[in-house]
Amino acid sequence: MSKKWMAGSVALFLPLVACSSPEEDIEALGEEYDISYSPVGESTDLGEDAPVLTYEEVEELFATLRMSIDDGSVDPENFGVTTTPELREPVSASDSSGAHTASIEEFYEGEETTYFGRHVSFVYEIEDPEGDFTAENIELSDISSYPSSRGMSLEWTENVLAEFYNEESGEIIFHASGEWFAHFIYDDQEYTVLELDAWEIPLDLEELLPS
Repeated sequence: MSKKWMAGSVALFLPLVACSSPEEDIEALGEEYDISYSPVGESTDLGEDAPVLTYEEVEELFATLRMSIDDGSVDPENFGVTTTPELREPVSASDSSGAHTASIEEFYEGEETTYFGRHVSFVYEIEDPEGDFTAENIELSDISSYPSSRGMSLEWTENVLAEFYNEESGEIIFHASGEWFAHFIYDDQEYTVLELDAWEIPLDLEELLPS
């Protein structure tokens, strides 16, 4: 079953010079970031909920989608991208189970607040806290993926979510694949974007070990 999550709706971005016409603006951005888009005809009612974006906000949306699809290959000098998987809600000494979130987050250069994140939440239980700490001794359940953003009206529809243990690295790898959907208005014209994506979040098995 697919799961759909919504991200935020107010954008910030570096100012750039737009093209000569609205249609050329979107066409140029689509070609630059290799993002497929579709104008929406006047006969639809989708526009009732569509945010009105500036040129800079459309570029940030396209650049962020390309970064996610390419796993962070956007030029960090322009976008300050850092990719650091981390476990939220660290395990306490007495815990042998809990609900946690592993994340990959990106930041603007010089800022500490994330502007785009991909997350996997899960419930885990160490079946035998006194036994050997191995992948076979950990049970994961209620796994789901979702995005967060400071500024982009993005929807993520999860199609496949799986986890596996990498014996060489000692990591649990969460693999999510699905579709990004964006819907916006630029200069009175309505557009939709649909892009396939897949991403992985590695989590060191030791991070689930009660200290």
